[in-house]
Amino acid sequence: MDSDDRSRDLIPPLSDAQLRHALTLTPEQRLEYFLEQALDHEVLWTLEQGGQPLLMRLEDGREALPLFPRQEFAALEAADASEQPRLLELEDFVESGLPDLGRRGLALGVFPVKGVAWIAEPAVLQQRIWNDWDEED
Repeated sequence: MDSDDRSRDLIPPLSDAQLRHALTLTPEQRLEYFLEQALDHEVLWTLEQGGQPLLMRLEDGREALPLFPRQEFAALEAADASEQPRLLELEDFVESGLPDLGRRGLALGVFPVKGVAWIAEPAVLQQRIWNDWDEED
């Protein structure tokens, strides 16, 4: 059993009503939901295609890594079966993934729904997650 299977088994699925409600939130509200879920479950999700991260194209021409709070939302945002949800361990992502993305000049698309997301620089999201972790202690 790989880490994706173990993590999925530990996170109870959302009800249809919970899923529908989350999809109606504004990008700012989805950011808060994303942070709450990521901190509660210590995982987040992105999409990959052919084993490579799938990036979103922003209006300004930059690319962003889409991030989702749960596997269900990543699967809904996938354009077709070639795009698959990929689990990321939160602590590893915050400590090494976010700094790497920042060095590469990539932005983050937090919890996109129909291509609309809260856009953040990696350092900004990293600081927000650290601050939220500190508040939980």
